[in-house]
Parts: sequence; structure tokens; C-alpha cells
Amino acid sequence: MKKNKKTISIIVVIIILSSYLFFYDKNKSIALGKRHNLTLVLGKEIKKRFPDKNILILANPFKKHSFSDFDSKGIEGIKDALSSSTDVQVAYPEIYSQFKNNPGSVLLPNDTKTPLSYMVNPASLDNLMQKFPNHTMVVSLIGIPMGIQKTKLWTSTKHSIALIEPDMRIIGNVNLVKKSFATGKISLVCVKDSENIHIIDGNNISSI
Repeated sequence: MKKNKKTISIIVVIIILSSYLFFYDKNKSIALGKRHNLTLVLGKEIKKRFPDKNILILANPFKKHSFSDFDSKGIEGIKDALSSSTDVQVAYPEIYSQFKNNPGSVLLPNDTKTPLSYMVNPASLDNLMQKFPNHTMVVSLIGIPMGIQKTKLWTSTKHSIALIEPDMRIIGNVNLVKKSFATGKISLVCVKDSENIHIIDGNNISSI
């Protein structure tokens, strides 16, 4: 009898673990698919509107030496959308040292989708611009770094930024956000609602 109870317990544990792994894998697959679709749509828009620009992708600094699936899917989506003649480079901004050693110490808005926006040192963006001077379309997979307005990247007339689901509060109020689109500093933003993927640019930012 005891043996039967033990066997039943083991079977129940196996079923629970199997169910957890199934739903974990399913949810992970959905998240990865969404990531790829978002960047694929963004990449196609870049190809259509800025066919001659070389691309610099800003990726997760915590994954510099080992791509996560999430990071890889974002980079893959951009590359899949572009022609082979487009030079695409992947770069990693620097994390503030206090956050690099202790990511949990950063205070984040509860609803932000881009926590790295609050951890990246914006000064490192200018270092990357010097390292990749011919890559003037900057595609950020990590959001808008807090303090970007103080960088040469932001004041450059050559560089433009494309984003996926950014935290636009970092730019400031609504008028400042609109201005960033009107001046072409932010050229494209790709977002997804419950059903569709949308491209936001200077033409429709006022209506969103």
C-alpha cells in the first residue's frame, strides 16, 4: 500500500513538472516569437525608408558574452529584414558600475518594459558612435537610456534612432516626445497591442 502511494506521488510530481515545463516553454516561445516579429517589422520599415544606412544595434550589455534567446531573436529579426548589402553591427552600451554589480538596486517604474533604460550610462553611447562612425541608424533593443539628451548622439544631425516598445517617459513630456519625432532624432518606433504591430513615426505620433 505504501509502495503504491509512493508511486502515485512520484507520478503526480512528474505530471506537475511536465505541465510547468510545457506552459513555460509555450510562453517562452510566444515571447520569442513576438520579439522576432517586432524587430522584423521594424527592420522592414528601416529597409524601406533608409535603404542606404548602416545599422548599429544596441543590445543587452548583461548578455555581451552569451546571447540570451531573447536577445538573439531581436537581432535576428532586424537582420532577417535587411538586405545582405546592409552593414549591421551589434554593440553593448556600458552599465553603471553600481547597477552592474547589483542590478536589483536600481529603482524602476513598475510598468516599464525597458529596465535597461535606467541602468545604461548614456556617455557610453558616444563612445560607440566614435567606434562605428558610419553606422548612423541606431536600433535600440534595450530602450532609451536615461540622460540620452546630454549625449552627442542626441544632438547629431547624422544619427537617427529606431526603437521597439520604448519607455517614452524618459524623453520627457508629450511635446518633447513629439519634437524628437519632428526633428527626426527618433525616426521609428515599433509597438504591439493585443492584436497588431504598429509603426509610429513623425506622421502619426500626434494621433497616438
